[in-house]
Amino acid sequence: MITVGLTRDIISWLADPRLAMGCVIAVVVWQGTPFYTMTFLAGLQAIPRELYEAAEIDGASVVRQFVHITVPRLRTIFLTTVMLSTIWTATNLQFVLILTRGGPANRTEIFPHLAYVTALGARRLGMGAAVSLAFFPLLVILIILLTRRMLSQTDD
Repeated sequence: MITVGLTRDIISWLADPRLAMGCVIAVVVWQGTPFYTMTFLAGLQAIPRELYEAAEIDGASVVRQFVHITVPRLRTIFLTTVMLSTIWTATNLQFVLILTRGGPANRTEIFPHLAYVTALGARRLGMGAAVSLAFFPLLVILIILLTRRMLSQTDD
């Protein structure tokens, strides 16, 4: 960025409390991109071509085909992908541990890292287990909500 002339200062991406979580999120998104891409590609290939042909004969534009055929057919795949990526991201300790170790100023602290630091770093295994178990109901509630949403949309 300095070479291009966007800034004159060196930016400490992982040391700045305002930027650290964004950096961790960017790495997690980058890591999940192949999964998201393959999932949506499989979903797109599962949509029968005849639906698009019939819509084209009826005079539907490309935008209308996308809104009325593609989006409804990919809704379940989208919700499944969101649910899986939420579970994987919420329980993913490795990126926070490698990139920031929960810092700076605990801005990237997540439940799995807190449980890890409490159980292994502070040698308080019981408290670390309690932190993990406190996080579990939140994750279960999120999964239930996403599953209900997914099932209600497939019934439509």
